[in-house]
Amino acid sequence: FSVRIFAEGMIANCEQVGKIIRNVTSKDPGLISNYEDLWRFTLVNYNAGSGCLSNAIQLAYRQFGYLNWENVSSRLEPGCIGAIEYVDDITFIASGVEPTPTSWVQFATPDSAQLTAMATMATMQPTFVFPTITPLPTTSQGTPQPTATLGNYPGGPTPTPGDSGYPEWPTPGPTDSIYP
Repeated sequence: FSVRIFAEGMIANCEQVGKIIRNVTSKDPGLISNYEDLWRFTLVNYNAGSGCLSNAIQLAYRQFGYLNWENVSSRLEPGCIGAIEYVDDITFIASGVEPTPTSWVQFATPDSAQLTAMATMATMQPTFVFPTITPLPTTSQGTPQPTATLGNYPGGPTPTPGDSGYPEWPTPGPTDSIYP
């Protein structure tokens, strides 16, 4: 599954959320909700569909006059509430979670052997080796001469009399057509 296709799908869902909000409220989405909640609505639209989101937005806006995650998510129909867990799974920031360690990043203080090795590598001078190139003798070749070609090669292709396998079409040319 391509990252580009997924990104285009998310952009389409984002635009659809904007259209739903404009249709329900007659206002721009940024005037009726905040950035984080608009992304949550986009995730609901992606996961549960525009019908689920549209119905919840209509109910929340009629009751409260503004749209936030609490108001809209609490108005999702029973068949749509699975989207709440989906949004929470994506937007939840776990505290104390450590990133996966990367082998090429060193977080600890190096020991004395590592420091010595790094210092040695830092002071090493590169050695350049220039090979001696000995020219090769050139050979002169004469001018190529054409040779005769035999007329019949044994076992070569031979034309088949009759149908060539393709229909015969007349050679295009001027026609007496009424079209210009």
